[in-house]
Order: sequence, then C-alpha cells, then structure tokens
Amino acid sequence: MLGYWAPYSNKEYLNRIYYTHRYSPYQKSSSTSTHPYAFSKPNTPNGSTSSFSSYPTTPTVYPGSLNGSTSSFDGTGMSLGAGHYGSSSSISPTESPISAGFLHKGKSSRRKKRSQPISSSSEQHVTRVFVWDLDETTIILMSLLNGAYAGKFSHDSSSLQEIGLSMKEIIYTLVDTHFFNRELEECDQVHFEDVSVEDNGIDLSSYDFSTDGFSFTDIPNQSQRKNSNSGAQTAAPGSSSAPPPGSVRNTQDWCKKLAYRYRRIQEIYSKYGCDLETLLGQEQYTSWYKLLCKLEGITDQWVSQARKCLMLIQSTPGYANILVSSSPLILTLGKCLLFGLSQVFHIQNVYSSENTGKSLVFERLVSRFGTKCTYVSIGDSIEDEEASKKHNFPFWRVTSQNDLVALERALQLQHL
Repeated sequence: MLGYWAPYSNKEYLNRIYYTHRYSPYQKSSSTSTHPYAFSKPNTPNGSTSSFSSYPTTPTVYPGSLNGSTSSFDGTGMSLGAGHYGSSSSISPTESPISAGFLHKGKSSRRKKRSQPISSSSEQHVTRVFVWDLDETTIILMSLLNGAYAGKFSHDSSSLQEIGLSMKEIIYTLVDTHFFNRELEECDQVHFEDVSVEDNGIDLSSYDFSTDGFSFTDIPNQSQRKNSNSGAQTAAPGSSSAPPPGSVRNTQDWCKKLAYRYRRIQEIYSKYGCDLETLLGQEQYTSWYKLLCKLEGITDQWVSQARKCLMLIQSTPGYANILVSSSPLILTLGKCLLFGLSQVFHIQNVYSSENTGKSLVFERLVSRFGTKCTYVSIGDSIEDEEASKKHNFPFWRVTSQNDLVALERALQLQHL
C-alpha cells in the first residue's frame, strides 16, 4: 500500500491526513521561498560579488525529532516502524554488500565480491534511510529534453529544450574534463568503492593520468588467441601485436589504474561542492548559474524544494539520504555537483542502478544498513515503485513540485 501526504491549508490539517493508494489531493503551492542553491552570484566586472540567496551552512534543526524512534503515521494506519512490513532481506548487517564488480556494458563480472562491508560505526546508528531517485524526482532535466515537462505543465517546449540542451552540454563538459567520462563510460560502477580494493593508496597529487596507458583494450578472445598462435596477421601494419602494459581490461594493473580514477573523482566531488566556480571557471560557472535561475523560475523552484527536504532529513539524528540514480555513476556525480547536491548526497551515499536495476541496489542498501532500519523510497518511475514494493519500502511518489512540498510538510510534522 502506498501512502501520501497532502499539504495542509486550514486549522484542521492535523486531523485531515489524506491516505490513498495512488492519489493525493495536492493543492497548488503558495511557497515564496528564495533560491537556496549554495552558489554565489558570479563576479561582476569590477571584481565584486553580489549576494545570492543560499542554503544555510548550518541546516535548521526542527524540534522534536524522532531520534531514531519508529513512530507511525498518525491517522493512516501505515506504520514506518521496523518490522511492520516484514523483513526486507535475510542478509545480516555484518555481511558483505553485494559486489557490483567490474560491470562493463554487456559483460558479466569476473571479480570476486568485496570481502569487507562498507558499513561504518556511524551507519549502525542509522534508523531511517530515505532512498531518492535523481532525474525528475530531485532534479528536472530529462523531461526538459523530451518535452514531457512542457506537455504536462503547459510550457513552451522549444525554450525548455534549449535550457535542457545547454545544461546537458555543461554536464558532459564537466564529466569529460574532470571525471574521466570518456575513459570510464564503458566500465561504469554501481558505487565508487566497488574498485577501491584494487587501490594501493599511492599519492595522486603528481600522478599523470594522461600517460599511464589506461585504455579500453579487451582481453583477446579465444579466436583472436588462436589466430595469434597460428601466425595470422591481426594487428594493423606497423603496430605492435601486444598491447601496452596496463591497457588490457580486467588485468590487475588496469584495475589499479581504474581505481585511481575513481579516487580522483571522489577528491574532486568532495572538494568542489562549495567551490564550483573554481572548478568550472568564471565563464562556464556564470552560464550554469543563469541556466539554474531560469530552470528554477520555470519549475516553481523544484530543485530548491527537493533540497529543503534533503536538508531536513540530513539534520535529523538517525536519518540518512541515499541517492540511487538510473543514470551512470559518473554522470550522476556530475549532476549532483552542478545542482548543488554534493553536500546532501555524500559520495559514499551515491549509487547507480543503470547496469543492475534498482531492486538489486535496494538489496545492497539493506545489506549495508541492516534489516532493523526503516527505508522510505522517493521516486517517480514505475521501476522505483516496483522495486519499493518488492522490498517492502514505503513509496513516496513525486510527480510535481507539490509532492515535494507535501513531503517537506510531513517531515516537519515528524510523520516520516
């Protein structure tokens, strides 16, 4: 059963909680909140910087938090207490998480599972995990490109598509330049730590990624080895028949260099979340800033509203925000960085379900946080809903900005 909360507009809102299977009587938001991105306004020609409404550095802590309790939804009969929906998995919280291995598109993994769980002592105190989808739930992007948002909310399709294409260009520029996207797009991972077992921890400050020989060369298949053994000409004239060291995929040296790249991505993601202008440069940062302002104006501050909810969750003891995106991990991290979400989705809490599907990632989350924890799924797609149903996660559907307003209200009233 799916539960939804509607924004309340009268004195009886505490006693009028709507609970249906797939419908909520949401009302049009009258929110006039300011733009909350953690970005400063681009520098003016004289070098000064104009102030711009931003997220508070210290999130507002709402009184009366649950502090890890397992209270129920008042008036709905839908308890979020542990055990109400039954055990989501028989996996022990001390067992190793499901290893994503080296997931290449169209290829199965030959890597063994991680021998140690990624859970830490702080995760043992997590009592409630909010599992967020990215595109069309936390941010708006794909629906700008395919015209879905314009059709649904009666906007000009061409202008929205232009905004979407401009944003997409900057996103790909970022991930190609700083996140090795062109090298890693064929060996994307579910989680950045899935290759850390190969990392020997060397200092990367002076490491030259452009000359380390990392490439996409595959291990020769049986027919190629047979041709090579029989003396058949398989290489281009003038080229060496043997690939350079570290260039053959899935060898130990290749995996080590792959791990280096993901570690560098982690460093950039963590360092530039509040200093995007330094990473992008002033010109590109200014372009991105203007696009964000346009997008927030058109979408009634969709992303700002989502981030309010994320900040409420982050400020509540025992709560955790987890992102499970259907986009590749590299693109997901680039989007989070550009949309100002890196401070609420730390890199260890970002997953990609592109190669595995959401259900397997949800299973992995249960192995990480344990079965005593309560999980709430927030998304917009059928896949989100089906995966939530399979694992008995309460599901909060987001189809408009009003759904995020309702979610914020439910969080403020301690109903989640």
